[in-house]
Amino acid sequence: MFFRPTLIALMLLFLSPPSFALDATWVEVEGKAEITGNLTPEKAKVKALNQARSRAIEQVVGIEVSDEAYFGRSGEGSLKLFRETKAITWGRVVEEKDLRYSTENVKVKPEDSPIIFIKVRLRARVAKDNPPDPNFKVSLKLNRHNFNEGAPLKMDIRSTQDGYLSVFNLAANDRVYVIYPNGYRQELAIAKNVGLELPKADDPFSIRPAPLEGHEMDVEAVKVIATRSKLDLPRVDEKNGSLSMADFYRWLLSIPAAERAEATEEYRVHSSK
Repeated sequence: MFFRPTLIALMLLFLSPPSFALDATWVEVEGKAEITGNLTPEKAKVKALNQARSRAIEQVVGIEVSDEAYFGRSGEGSLKLFRETKAITWGRVVEEKDLRYSTENVKVKPEDSPIIFIKVRLRARVAKDNPPDPNFKVSLKLNRHNFNEGAPLKMDIRSTQDGYLSVFNLAANDRVYVIYPNGYRQELAIAKNVGLELPKADDPFSIRPAPLEGHEMDVEAVKVIATRSKLDLPRVDEKNGSLSMADFYRWLLSIPAAERAEATEEYRVHSSK
């Protein structure tokens, strides 16, 4: 469930996604993902959408194949030469149009239950990107990874560069909630190599995770985005103060890779009932 601030409710900022002037190309792509016991329809939508985005980027900028060799110890303890091949592509989706979702039922055998896929087709505008800056990193530590309902959550964040932070809760209901910035802290700056504890001592609220109604335990995550300059937050639903996973990652991918650093920490929250 979304973070439950105490003392007084947080006010979220309803801002538009960032925009950058750049040269980009439109392509039409498709992605799909299977709905399983571990992959809800909402998460399958996100997976299908991310697959489509990856295909769009590959179409526009291609794939760079890196073949690396290194020495290491084998299972028997002897020195051995290992080779590792990586496929890398540097691009990002900066705009999307005409998203069309559908379902596909597939039976391997007539007597089998159908396998259900979520499919998405869209037009994506792709720009070439610079690789992430290896000198720009952000780290996140939580005060624990198992919480009883109502226990306070605290964060310790560090960045290798001066910048600005946006902090999100990836909740168990497949929604994303903005923790920072908020109505009390409309800007959250961080200094190079200086730890930042959140909530701050003078913040008039605490962060207390709770599982969804009727759930004994949920797995959620905190995600921190560090950027070199201030940026607008993604637009959220004014009714519940959240946005979908798909909209969140669409916003995230609109930020150039060289201009952002990310860190994510999962945690479990247990019901007190």
